[in-house]
Amino acid sequence: MKIKELRLIMFILGFVIFLISYLAGFLEIHNWYFFTLGVWFVFDYFNKRKSTFQIFLKDKKLFFRLYFMFVLLGAAVEFIGRFVLGWWVYPFVNTWSHELLLVLFYPFLFITFREAYLVFNRTSKKFGFLMTVIFGVVLTEVPNLFAKDWIYVFPSVVFGALALILGWIFLIWAPLFIYESLKIKR
Repeated sequence: MKIKELRLIMFILGFVIFLISYLAGFLEIHNWYFFTLGVWFVFDYFNKRKSTFQIFLKDKKLFFRLYFMFVLLGAAVEFIGRFVLGWWVYPFVNTWSHELLLVLFYPFLFITFREAYLVFNRTSKKFGFLMTVIFGVVLTEVPNLFAKDWIYVFPSVVFGALALILGWIFLIWAPLFIYESLKIKR
């Protein structure tokens, strides 16, 4: 099978995964965030540059190195944000296996952000970054208003708004920095 055909199949599969999981969030079905796989495959299709799926196909060692770094980043985000600062809770995460699954899915969120950034930054890097932050917020926070898989616990509304803005900037910047540090160019 040619890579072009495989990418089209992944696009269709990604779109279906996205629709089902996103709808689950709006229907208040918990653990809907497997949408990240779907969005990754959709954006990969539109990314004519060196996409993460293409890295997976051509250099599995590099892909798993990237994945491992994203697991560590996700674990750090969870540890600091949730356990040290106490800024959010997961009411439905109550087993160690669920905790592990949460951290193992973080890389797909980071990969999604990178792929979205590569599509959005075609006009300018600043515009691409801003659009990716907005995209990330809408993609994850809006369905969570219904599903309530995580709940923020900030000392005030103003502090919470500032923390969320800075947090989302970090969630987009950090994966891009890791791709750059591994010398993965567009």
